[in-house]
Amino acid sequence: MDLKMDTAGVVAVANKIADINKAMFDSYEDVNSAFSVLAASWEGETARTCISKLREGSEEIRQARFNVLDNYVDFLEKSVAEGYETVEKNNISLAEKFK
Repeated sequence: MDLKMDTAGVVAVANKIADINKAMFDSYEDVNSAFSVLAASWEGETARTCISKLREGSEEIRQARFNVLDNYVDFLEKSVAEGYETVEKNNISLAEKFK
């Protein structure tokens, strides 16, 4: 059984994930717009407190989710793709020394 590693494919997937991650991060602006609409139609201390907490929670989730996927992209690009290429080059170099 042959094992083949397609590092270009790994990088392509990492790039796609990064693009989708950015789009999802940017789409949270729609959530903030919805909070603004809610704030315009709901008055009082309870409204202000609730909307403030919703915004805080939304931003925490937004950033945390973004960071998880961003770290995964880094892992794919550096550890998987670059790491594999480095190990493969080292293995070829070592094999050449035993010829």
